[in-house]
Amino acid sequence: MSGEEVDGGPSELLMIFHELFETCFHDVIFVFSYHFIFLHQSRDRRQMNDPMGATNHASTARALNIAATIIALLAILITIIVVIGAGTATVQ
Repeated sequence: MSGEEVDGGPSELLMIFHELFETCFHDVIFVFSYHFIFLHQSRDRRQMNDPMGATNHASTARALNIAATIIALLAILITIIVVIGAGTATVQ
């Protein structure tokens, strides 16, 4: 599989790359959206003079931000490994 279209349809490598990208991209988007929700809740709690609630929401937002960053980095690393691995497996 060289990444080219075979018989009018996408190749297996292209399909695997697309599915991997879509799965990882959507996971990161959802984690970042939860991050923004907790970040705004923290800001609202701070404005309502609730420092304990603001601290709790801010720490949750920070943890979600770290998780999303790690997921994104792993997704990029796995994608690179799959593409390089598939590229070297076909060259003989």
